[in-house]
Amino acid sequence: MIENGVAEPYSSSSFSVVRSVAGIRKRPGMYIGDVGPRGLGEMLWELVGNSVDEHLAGRCTTISVTLERDGWVTVEDDGRGIPVTQGADGRSLLETALTDLRDSPTLDGHRPHVHLSTIGIGLVLVNALSESTVVETRWKGRRYQVTCAEQEPSPPVDLGPCESSGTRVRFRPDPAIFGAAHFAHGVVATRLEEVAALCKGLDIRFTDERQFRFHAPGGVQALLPPEGHFRRIPERPLTGRLERDGVEAEIALQWATRRCDAGAVRSFANLYETKSGGTHVAGLSRGLRALAVASGMQDPKSAIGPLKRSAFAVIAVRNFEAHFAGPVRQKLTNPEIAPIVRELVERVVQEFARERPAEARAVVERVLLEFGG
Repeated sequence: MIENGVAEPYSSSSFSVVRSVAGIRKRPGMYIGDVGPRGLGEMLWELVGNSVDEHLAGRCTTISVTLERDGWVTVEDDGRGIPVTQGADGRSLLETALTDLRDSPTLDGHRPHVHLSTIGIGLVLVNALSESTVVETRWKGRRYQVTCAEQEPSPPVDLGPCESSGTRVRFRPDPAIFGAAHFAHGVVATRLEEVAALCKGLDIRFTDERQFRFHAPGGVQALLPPEGHFRRIPERPLTGRLERDGVEAEIALQWATRRCDAGAVRSFANLYETKSGGTHVAGLSRGLRALAVASGMQDPKSAIGPLKRSAFAVIAVRNFEAHFAGPVRQKLTNPEIAPIVRELVERVVQEFARERPAEARAVVERVLLEFGG
C-alpha cells in the first residue's frame, strides 16, 4: 500500500492472503516450475524440507511420506510441532505459515535451515495450490488441527492432550491447477533416499503402492554408485567428517581400477546437488595430493591428475550462509569452503596411508598405471 507517496508494509491478514495465496494460484509456474510431476514434487519438498530442518536442529529422527491413490499426500515428522500461540494480528504462527509469504528465509527465523525445493516458501505454497489442506501439530503436550477450506485456514482446534510432538500435513493438490498430473514416484523415492544419506541418522519412511525405509547409518557413502561388474579400491570407501567455522563437510572416496571405468564426483551443498561443482569440489581436488605424498611417491605431482580422473567421490557440505552461481544452486561459490574440504580430504587420505601404508601405495600405483600418461 502507498500512502502519501510512502510505501507502507501490509498488516491486514486479508491483504496478506490476497498477496500470497491468490498470487501463487494465478501464476503457479513462477513458484513450482510447471503444473506437472515436477511442480507436484516441489510442493512435496517444501514440506519435507521443513521436517529436515527439525532433524538438523536435533529435534526430529523420523519423517514419513505417503502418496495415496486418491491423490492425498501426507508428510509427518516427530519434530517440535508448529506453535499455535497468537501473534500481534490475533492469528497463530500456523495460520500465518499457511497464508503469508515472507521476506526472510523462514517465518520464525529458526536456524539451521535448508531448502529442498527450488523456492523454499513452505506451507503457504502447499495451501495455495491444494484443494484441501489439513495440518495437525503436536505441540507442548496437546494436539491442534487447522483445516483450510478454499485456502483460508480455520482457527486451531484443540484435540486434547498428547505425549508426543511433531507435525502432520495432509494435502490434495488442486485438480483445477494440476489436471490429471501425478507424482513421479520413482523420482520421489530416489530423492528421499538421497536425503537420508545426507542426513546421517534420519529415518525416512515412504509409502505408495509399496513401502520403503531409507536409513543410511554410514552417511554419504550410500550415494556412491553401485560397483556393478567392476572393482574399486580400496574395498571399503574412505570416509570422514569435519566441522569448522559453521561449515560441516563429509566425504566418501574410492578409485576406479580401469581406465574405461573413469570415476565421477557427486557434490552437494545444503542437501542440494551442485551438478556444476564449486569450491567444495575444488577443495576435494586439492586435498588428493596428500595421498601421493603420504604414500611416498618420488614425484607426487604426477599422481594428482590420475587421482582426480579416477576418483569416485561424494562430497557434501552444509553452510547456512551458502552462495551459489545462479538461482538454481548448481555451483557453490563460497571461497572459505575449499580449504575446509581440502583439510578434510588430507586428514582422511593421510590416516589411510598411516594405518594401511601398503594398500595406500597400491592404490596410487594402480591409478598411475591405468590413468597416468
